[in-house]
Amino acid sequence: MKYIFMLNTLPIINFDQKKGKQKTAGNQTLYNTLKGYSENGYAVTMITFFDVPKVSLPFPNITVRRSIFFKPINLLMKVKKKISDIKKKSNNKKGSTPTLEIARNGNSLFLELWGICGYIEGLLLTAKKKPDIIYGYEIYSTRPAKRLADKLNVPCVSRFQGTELGFFIEDDSKFNNAVTYKKGTEVSTDLVIMANDGTDGDKVLEKLNMDMNKMRFWVNGLHDKDKYININKDIDYKEKMKLPEDAFVICTANRFVDWKRIDRIIKVMSELDSTNINAYLIAIGDGPEKRALIELVETLNLKNVIFTGALEHEDTIYHIANADLYITLNHSGNLGNSILEALALGTALCTLKNDSVERVLRNNYNALLLDTLNEKEISDEIALSINENKLEQLRLNAKSYAKDNLLSWSERMQLEVEEINILLKE
Repeated sequence: MKYIFMLNTLPIINFDQKKGKQKTAGNQTLYNTLKGYSENGYAVTMITFFDVPKVSLPFPNITVRRSIFFKPINLLMKVKKKISDIKKKSNNKKGSTPTLEIARNGNSLFLELWGICGYIEGLLLTAKKKPDIIYGYEIYSTRPAKRLADKLNVPCVSRFQGTELGFFIEDDSKFNNAVTYKKGTEVSTDLVIMANDGTDGDKVLEKLNMDMNKMRFWVNGLHDKDKYININKDIDYKEKMKLPEDAFVICTANRFVDWKRIDRIIKVMSELDSTNINAYLIAIGDGPEKRALIELVETLNLKNVIFTGALEHEDTIYHIANADLYITLNHSGNLGNSILEALALGTALCTLKNDSVERVLRNNYNALLLDTLNEKEISDEIALSINENKLEQLRLNAKSYAKDNLLSWSERMQLEVEEINILLKE
């Protein structure tokens, strides 16, 4: 059995069951990656810098271990964040506003700390059993993974769920100032797996002068493809949500962070509020921008925005499946898991176009693609599209496209395993 040693710092699903129910909220991509390796006969030990039980065994031959350095480094980072938050509050005493200027400046202290600690812990845990491959999951883990792989003389894989460097692809100054992201992305590994989530990851790697022959640029798989394609809408959904019968339900599900630009969607709702369309927004998620977004809704005096908070994955799917329109207006990255799920669920889609997005979505075929950031113009585009014939055609084409073209996570992981097998043979 081939053995992969993985370093990771991203949040993951808590695999330990609580009160008989396993949590399904969390990082679906990482969850399905581990599941895929298990199903394909690999053993994986993943060291995670995240607050999970000390050891979890989520799937056969998969071990998730919390880093021994988690508590001291986490305490240090919390103190640092507390100081930063105090400074922000003193500079913004009148209240919070959504972050509009996206920047990722400087070199992260955590990048350097985890670079050392991840490497040391990796040496300790691979002393008895040498892995066949070292796998660095996302920007903070690629450098210690590469260093460890070189030490053990085994291949190294770097894996990215997308890239925030894509935000600055046209702005050299901002791109070069994002030191942490550059350092974590430009690591020369034997295989680079960059998800096409709409953040132009292929262009980023090219801009960093990476060897494109080692790059694989795949769209994510669907967590439960057959179930989504065959799901039935809940005819009592509006009643359960206490919405009017004539409500036009718009849904978005995202982390409430700066680059997701939920504020744009709220401003679109404000524009729709002045029309004869009885539109309601179901906003699923949580994060550092939530307070500012709630205050924005209050400032605009909107009564048609419902914040659900973070939900379990299946509950999120329920809302997307029963919405009339699913929308994302991210700064970049408008081809995430929820967009793919909406396609399979047969929910009409509205998002922003770019080269990555247009590899999957086609305007007025399986989605409404926008090339404007003006909220009034976006509102007008949506209003023009709200007729049953057009929406129904978008829904049918979305589901048909997903059925014929999107992969299940099992199929997507089969592609990855084939690349790993080739790497091992080489």
